Amino acid sequence: MKPRLLLLDEPLSALDGVIKESIKAKIKQIVDQYNLTTIMVTHDPEEACTMSDRVLILNQGRIAQYDTPENIIEHPASDFVRDFILHQLEVKRNNIYSLFSEDHAADPADPARREPALVRA
Repeated sequence: MKPRLLLLDEPLSALDGVIKESIKAKIKQIVDQYNLTTIMVTHDPEEACTMSDRVLILNQGRIAQYDTPENIIEHPASDFVRDFILHQLEVKRNNIYSLFSEDHAADPADPARREPALVRA
C-alpha cells in the first residue's frame, strides 16, 4: 500500500511527556519519509502548533481560523482563537515556571507571566 493520506485522532493524548516527544518525532519522520498529507485531531494547542504546517481551529462546528501556527499565535483571528490557543499555552508555560522559578510563580503581575512565550520567540 502507498497511502497518500494519514488520519490521526488524538494520537498523543494518553502519553506521558517523554514518550509523547518520541512519538511526535516518529510521526514527523513517517510523514516526511512517505510524503503524506496528514490530518491530526487534537485539543492541545501545543501539539497542533508544533506538529503542523497549517492549523484549522473549529468553534462550534465553524472554522475560526485556518493558518500557519506562527500566524495563529501572532495574529489570532478572534477572541476565541486567542483564548483557545494563547491562554492554554500560557497556562502550560506558567505551570512550568512555577516548578522552576520562584520569581515568576511569586508575582502574578509580572508581564512575562502574561505574555505567551511563543509570541516572544
